[in-house]
Amino acid sequence: MQIITVTYCMPLIDPRDTSFVESTKFTLRGGSIMPLFKRQKSEKDTLDLKIEKKIPLLTLDARWHELFPKSKKTRRMIDLEKKLNEYIKEQGQINNEFREYTSLKKKMMKEIMENMEDVFDKNDEDATKHMEKNKKFINDINEKLKKYEEMLDDLPNKIKEANDALLKISVDICYNDMEDNNQAIHSLEQWIKDTKEELKNNIVIKEEKEIENQKIYTYMHDLLGYEMINKFDQNYGDKSD
Repeated sequence: MQIITVTYCMPLIDPRDTSFVESTKFTLRGGSIMPLFKRQKSEKDTLDLKIEKKIPLLTLDARWHELFPKSKKTRRMIDLEKKLNEYIKEQGQINNEFREYTSLKKKMMKEIMENMEDVFDKNDEDATKHMEKNKKFINDINEKLKKYEEMLDDLPNKIKEANDALLKISVDICYNDMEDNNQAIHSLEQWIKDTKEELKNNIVIKEEKEIENQKIYTYMHDLLGYEMINKFDQNYGDKSD
């Protein structure tokens, strides 16, 4: 069985790791990506082949939206699109909050370091209270950051699963559409061929009838004479056209 490995470029995956990539597999038959549930070919018609291809998240791809306007999307596609967009939005929000809390933690750590002298050397009560307050905030922030890290570890898998499912449906619909288009193209090509042949035959018939009319009119003109033909022309129409 031919296998294609599709490698994802995942935007805004994790501020801690900018090198994150994922991959997925599809069955490749006859040199093209085909849905797994299509008719199976025999073993002699298939071979193992691994191809790496970077693909975008479909809901962020303008060409995907062009191929799949709202009127063309199935109920399942609409549900997956909504879920994928929610995951992407959630990931972006968590990334922003992760950066904000990390920045706030650094600020509080800096304040603690700056107040060390007042706390330990001068025994400043206000400075000590402020340090304790900052330490509590830092502990709270650490809990939040830990939670965000877990979510950031989990979200890429959710995004990948939703995008994979949407991709499989999209590929299946694309190939069904191309198959329908190919059938229509074949029918139109045959119609064009038949029409051209019919047009060619009708042109010959038209020319033959024009020649026949000219022969008839010339014969009657010679037989009956100009004046008599004019009278017939007035009654039957001008046969010279």
